[in-house]
Amino acid sequence: MVKIKLGILYNTTPNPWGGVNSFFRNFQKFTEEDKRLKISNKLQDADIILTVGHYSGPGTVVKKWQLNNVTRGLSLNNILGKIQGKKGKKKLTFRLNGLRRVYASGASKADETLIENLGLADSAVFQSTFSKSCFINENIFIPEYHDVILNGANTEHFFPNRTVKLNPKHINIVSNSWSINHNKGFQIISDISKLDKVHVSHIGKWPDDIPSEKVYLLGLMEEKNIGKVLREANFLLFPSKNEACSN
Repeated sequence: MVKIKLGILYNTTPNPWGGVNSFFRNFQKFTEEDKRLKISNKLQDADIILTVGHYSGPGTVVKKWQLNNVTRGLSLNNILGKIQGKKGKKKLTFRLNGLRRVYASGASKADETLIENLGLADSAVFQSTFSKSCFINENIFIPEYHDVILNGANTEHFFPNRTVKLNPKHINIVSNSWSINHNKGFQIISDISKLDKVHVSHIGKWPDDIPSEKVYLLGLMEEKNIGKVLREANFLLFPSKNEACSN
């Protein structure tokens, strides 16, 4: 069997850094078990390059000329990409979140970079139907070859606890968000924490301009610890608005 050589244009961090970082971290881990694919440590050796489209790692923007470079087998920052500006033979697959201006308030420069880069994509994977609709509703180009693949969870850390019982006198609820985007529903979480017989915990960040009321703030946590907290709860509270992530 001839294996497809896949390059990943995203340098992950082991620290909490949102859904994109978690996706690429888990993708690389579980793809190593797929006999049809071979992860290339060097992008120059890859047949197909998987990218989020406008970042090459947490907080590191990637421009169109840099994507041209990797499709031609050049290093990401080779100046030739600016001079020649032509795409090479390597295929680009974009894994698309959605548009930030839809799932967060206000315009975003990151959206403009992504839209500009998207013209180079040979194929795309959307994380949800809503994610795909963000682009279609604004008449933004998407590749002919595309699909929707829902996000999965690392089952080593996230699995159900079927022994937890519901006590109507003490309902244990947990919410989780790495982002402080107000559309994540922090005000609703805060309001629910004031109800009788309810205990609300929150994993991740909390915005300074929304009172947490009776929410017990747990802060940022590693995946394995997030899984433990979730298994002790009765309900997951996720009142997010315009949410592109399927899980």
